[in-house]
This record gives sequence, structure tokens and C-alpha cells, in this order.
Amino acid sequence: MQNYTIEKTVYEKEISRDNCKGFKILTTTGLCKANKDDPDFPRDIKWYDENVLRPMIIEGKIYDGSKGEYDDRKMRYDGVDVLKGRLENILFVRLGHSHFLEYLEKKKRTKEETEKLVQMGIQFFKDKYAFFGRNPGVTGIVLTSDKKLVVGERQVGDKDRYEGLLQGVAGHLTYKADPKEINLEEEMLKETLEEVDIPKSKVSGLEFLGLFSDPSVAEDDLDFCYLIKTNLHSDYFKSEKWKENVKVPEHKEFLLIDDYNNLDNLVRTGNFNGKNWDIIFSTRGALASLKEEDFK
Repeated sequence: MQNYTIEKTVYEKEISRDNCKGFKILTTTGLCKANKDDPDFPRDIKWYDENVLRPMIIEGKIYDGSKGEYDDRKMRYDGVDVLKGRLENILFVRLGHSHFLEYLEKKKRTKEETEKLVQMGIQFFKDKYAFFGRNPGVTGIVLTSDKKLVVGERQVGDKDRYEGLLQGVAGHLTYKADPKEINLEEEMLKETLEEVDIPKSKVSGLEFLGLFSDPSVAEDDLDFCYLIKTNLHSDYFKSEKWKENVKVPEHKEFLLIDDYNNLDNLVRTGNFNGKNWDIIFSTRGALASLKEEDFK
């Protein structure tokens, strides 16, 4: 079963539900991936856009969405700073730019290549992730009005490494030229509408559960996770009404978890109702953040 890592702030504090309760989360400008062939190349967004993204778009290696549905440009996670004030506490999420081919690199790297990049990052930037794409997404666990948690069996393409695994509502962050325009809660609501047809009007609240990464790829894949509290009854998922306006369903079926003991058993062993499941790292981290009182 997939494990997960809880990401940490610049002060080495875990970015978890308990540690970040009541924090406001804002996005700000961060650094792009370093060039392993020449670490002296600039890493700021302006330089990266002009010298990496723009030439690749012109050459047709990646797409910017202007000639089709997909925009291959991605955001890159660069870390989290913390501001503790008298009136409010804030997490500043630093985001740079990246692209889909950088996202795919993690699947092709050997363990030796990964370790070499880690050591280079420490050597040149005192940051073991400096040469990683680290393209973040959002993952949400739906909580229905009758206190059932919703996670689904993922179905995408035959080549998707997550096919058949359990996952909440999830997707990559939308590319923005200015990282400050990214709103993580709005990103979560967008994915909730697109994947399970739950509009913002049916969401009664979002609670941040933490930032989890995948240790199997040296934390080069990560998601901001939320509990999505809705006004919808679990019958909405039992009847498959959620599929009516979804273009391409990304889930085959949903599990409805109505008891903390069942949840705990699923997270620890992967077993639910007599069937064994593998759980995607960020969904597992999000589920592990939930407590008995969430069912009350």
C-alpha cells in the first residue's frame, strides 16, 4: 500500500491538519526547477518562461492550451513559509513554473539518478528538491450530509500508474502566469465540480488536512488535501447521479465509509468490507488525518 510523507514548513514543522488549523493559506512566487546540465541557469519565473516554456511551445514539444483542451504548463512547488501574527497565521506557498514533461521525469528516473539529483540540490542550493519538478495538485475527501466519507476507485487510461487505486477528488493545480492568482480552495472546488458534479453551493465547508508527498518518487509528487463538507446525502453517490454531467468519469465506483473503525482499518491494512485496496499516497494521508468526531 502506498505510503506518504507529510511535508514540512521552512521551520521544519509538519504541514498537517493539527498544526495548520485556523491558518490562512496564500500563494506567492517561488523558484522553478534547476537545470541539471548547468546549475548556474536562472530559476526565476520570467527567465524560465522565456527560455524554457516559450521555446518548447514554439517547437510543439508542449502545448499552452491555445490549440486544444490541454495546457501542458504546470506549477512547481518550492516550499512553504510561515507568518504568525497577532490577528492571523498564514502559510505562504511558494510556486514556480514547470511543464508536463518535467512531471513525467519522476517515472523514468532510476534510484541512482534520483539520489544524484538530491545530492546536487544540496550541493548547489542547499535544497534536495531543487532539480525536481514537484508539480502539486489538490485532493479532497468528500463528507456527505449523513456523515459518510467518499473515496473512489480510479479509472483513467491503461498506462496510468494510479488506475485501480483508491483516490479522492483530485487534480493538478491550474497553470497561472502569476502564482499569486492561485487559490487552493478554489482549485479544490473546481476539481469537485468537474469530477463529481458538486457545485460550490452544495459545499458547506473546506478544511485543510495537510500537504502530502509520495516517498516512492523521492517526494517528487505532492497534493494539498482537504475535507470537503457537503450538503448532499450519500444517495447521490449510490445512485450514480454524480455521473450525469461529468464528461469523462475518473472513478469507477465509490466507497462510502460511515464508521471510524472501518476508516482506521482501511488506512492501516487497505481492507474495506472484505476487499483489499491500494490507496494513493495523498488520499491515504488525508484519510489518516480524519478523526472519530468527523463522523458525528
